[in-house]
Amino acid sequence: MIRVMNSDRQIAFAQALGVDVWAARKPLRGAAKGHRIATSVSADSLPAAPESQPAVTAKKPGRGRALAQSFAQQQDLPSKQQPPSKAVLQPKQDVKTQPFELFALLHHNVLIVDDISQLRYTASAYNQWLSAIFTALGLDSALAPITANNRISWPLANYAKQYDPAETVRAWLKKKISTLPSANADIFVLAMGERTAHLLGLQGGATSPAQLSEMNQLPALRSAESAKLWQQSTAKRDFWRQLQVIQKLIANVNMGSQ
Repeated sequence: MIRVMNSDRQIAFAQALGVDVWAARKPLRGAAKGHRIATSVSADSLPAAPESQPAVTAKKPGRGRALAQSFAQQQDLPSKQQPPSKAVLQPKQDVKTQPFELFALLHHNVLIVDDISQLRYTASAYNQWLSAIFTALGLDSALAPITANNRISWPLANYAKQYDPAETVRAWLKKKISTLPSANADIFVLAMGERTAHLLGLQGGATSPAQLSEMNQLPALRSAESAKLWQQSTAKRDFWRQLQVIQKLIANVNMGSQ
C-alpha cells in the first residue's frame, strides 16, 4: 500500500531537502479550486519534517557556495582566539635604504651615469648601446673593457655603517674623474634617469646644460634611463636631441683647444 502525502507534507519534505517551494501569489486562471496560494501559507502551519527536523526556509547552498561564504566570514569576522589588530601605517622607506644600481663610464671627456636598476640586459647588448651613444657624439666608439668598477649597488655590501647614498655616488664619480690628465679637465656629464639626477643634485638640465654644484660645477644634461629609452620610441627622439646638444659642446671645446 502506497501512502500518498498531502500538499503540506510534500512542502515540508522539500524544504527539509533544501528545495525551493514555489506557490502562486494570486489564484491562477483555469487552476483547480483549492490550489495553494502563497499568501495563505504560514510557516507555523506547516507540519514538521520527518524525524522532527525543523523546516528549512532557505535553499541549501552548494558546496562551492558554502566554502565561499565560510571564507568570506573568516575574512570579515575576527577570530575568537586572536583579537583584531589595529591598522598600523607602514613608515615610508628611507631614501638611504632604497636599493638601486648605477653604471658609470668615462670615455674621452664624456661621463655617462645610467640608472640600470630596472634594466634587463646582456653585457654585449649594453656595450653596443654605449658604443652607439658615443658614435652619435662623434667620438671613438672603441670602449675600454667594462668591469665591476663601472657599477655601484646600494646598499653597499660588507659595510656595517651605511653612508649617505648621494655623497657616496659623488665621491665614486669624482674618483673616476681624478684619473684623467689635467688636459682633459672639460668633462660633460650625461645623467640618465631621475634617480641619477637626484643623486648628483642636478637641477634642470633637461634641454640645456646645468652645472653640478656638488661636483666642481661640471656641466650636465639629464635624460631618461636606458631601460625607458629601450621601451619608448618618443623618449629616444628626445634623447637624440640631447646628444646633439652635447656634441656641439664637445665641438666648441675642441675648437678652443686648437
